[in-house]
Amino acid sequence: MGHKVADELVRQLLVAGVKRFYGVPGDAIDLVVDAVRKTGATFVQVRHEEGGALAASAEAKLTGGPGVCLGTSGPGSIHLLNGLYDAKLDGAPVIAITGQVPTAKMWSNFFQEVNLNRLFDDVAIYNAQLVNPQETPYVVARAVREAVTRKGVSHINVPEDVLRMDAVPREVTVKVPETRYTFAQREVIADIEISARPVIIIGKGAQGLGEEVLSLARKIGAPIVHALNAKGVVPDYVPQAFGGLGMSGTRAAREALSRADLLIMMGTSFPFVEFLPDVKTIQVDVEPWKFGLRAPVVQPVLCDVETFLKEVTPSVKEKKEKFYDELQNVKRSWMEELTALEKQGTKVRPGALAKALSEEVPEVPVVVDTGNVTVWVNRHFRVKNPRRFLFSSWLGTTGFGVPGGLGAAFASNSQVLSVVGDGGFVMTMQEVLTARKYGVPVKVVIFNNSSFGMVKEQQQEAGLQPFGVELDNPDFVELGRSFNVPSRRVEEASELTDALRWLRQEKGPAILEVVLDPRDVPPKVS
Repeated sequence: MGHKVADELVRQLLVAGVKRFYGVPGDAIDLVVDAVRKTGATFVQVRHEEGGALAASAEAKLTGGPGVCLGTSGPGSIHLLNGLYDAKLDGAPVIAITGQVPTAKMWSNFFQEVNLNRLFDDVAIYNAQLVNPQETPYVVARAVREAVTRKGVSHINVPEDVLRMDAVPREVTVKVPETRYTFAQREVIADIEISARPVIIIGKGAQGLGEEVLSLARKIGAPIVHALNAKGVVPDYVPQAFGGLGMSGTRAAREALSRADLLIMMGTSFPFVEFLPDVKTIQVDVEPWKFGLRAPVVQPVLCDVETFLKEVTPSVKEKKEKFYDELQNVKRSWMEELTALEKQGTKVRPGALAKALSEEVPEVPVVVDTGNVTVWVNRHFRVKNPRRFLFSSWLGTTGFGVPGGLGAAFASNSQVLSVVGDGGFVMTMQEVLTARKYGVPVKVVIFNNSSFGMVKEQQQEAGLQPFGVELDNPDFVELGRSFNVPSRRVEEASELTDALRWLRQEKGPAILEVVLDPRDVPPKVS
């Protein structure tokens, strides 16, 4: 058959470092799937394209490299969008390859014809349709470069007949240039030294830099507050760690922020507009458009967090009085409140379950779905040593947990813990079949409260009668067994420890359903 556009497209992606392709076959994309087969690269046949896009997003979040997902013309590509928006909003480099009807049939209302480039225009930072075979290596190279350097989604749409055209292999190397940063170090250090109550907020830009962040915090006496996508960067047991920010955060973090006279935001932006409008801020980021996104910034520092810490920590003067010491009573009071929520009765309490997971599950990546389960894990899962947590932080899509666990497990080549609510699990539970097919050890723990618990709370807070939130669930254990996946249920607190040890010892995917009291809801921090 010779070397076709589909072959060159796949070859260029592999040269650029792509490890695997998530997708569902379909006539408009089958030539790409076949090209993957011929190279011996990994094709992960998911059960729904949304799951493939969410898996690619999770892989990209974990590794920083591009994840790739495929969709056929029309509905197959439309299904990708939720996962791609997760990647866009969390700044994960993902490349979506979509098929299209043959060029001779375009603009004729042909079967499954959808204007995909127009549809993907908002989600993609690079959005191309490939029509000239000679341009294949350059389009792919740019798609990879844009996704990685601008941290977002690239989309390449290819009509079916173009995929069949002859292509000439060309070597187009995708190199991301090394960037060297400089900033007004003296002014930044002066702001830190004159502050009495500095607070550090860390985001995803601080990943892998926990000890360096702690070194600065110890020296300047700053409590550390983490954005959701920085959970696990700093251990929870050090006196500088004050927990999370926002609705899934802690009262200790809120108190630290409310008393701060300086915020040092590293690899994150401030998520609120009205809270702390007059506090001086230093924001460290490599993306200029994020400065002052929701709150004014006095010192914008265009720099990566690692360089910032290397430059500032040795030079700044150590403070004799540590602000985090002043707040230890507040932190202790909050921890006592959490401990009270973890005290087991006959039934399992969700806070106790999250804490037990931190004690019984090995230090592997943790993927957390959206809902009350997000709050329970962010507050009660105690991190002893730095580890990776993945959330749908900004899109907040329910259903992220299982396909996100799939992508994280492939990327890390290790066990992954996927923590989900019963509502979120049912949305994407078909990807358990994908985990079983490939023997990927995704360990799913279902927090089952038989409801969309967070939505129910929101309705009640708005003065509404809860409606449309109660869930009539299947028997999850029988469902898992019908998937040929080991499954188990916990209904009494006395069963929990043994069940978690069973989960840890299972070699492949497994499901543990834990039945909770739906009346047990996370306390508010305001």
